[in-house]
Amino acid sequence: MRYAAQIMSRLSRCRDDPTPAPHPTMEIRMQLDVDNMTCQHCVRTVTSAIRALDASARIEVDLDRGQVIAEGNLEPEKVVAVLFEEGYPARLVD
Repeated sequence: MRYAAQIMSRLSRCRDDPTPAPHPTMEIRMQLDVDNMTCQHCVRTVTSAIRALDASARIEVDLDRGQVIAEGNLEPEKVVAVLFEEGYPARLVD
């Protein structure tokens, strides 16, 4: 009984909290042309670099075409920058 009272007390404080909820981040899909990808090591490096920005991002790499499709809570400019830092210059495809 005491435990239930504690839970109810916490819940009522949460409802009365005037702090606004954080804005949800918007999930986007982007396609990039990526230079210098030649092997599976490159695929892992590119994938890891993007996942460092969003651990739950969905990433598809087409090694033959030199293209990456990434979906997640990502900012295109940051994706391009992180890939450049890893040695893979990238450009967004319209």
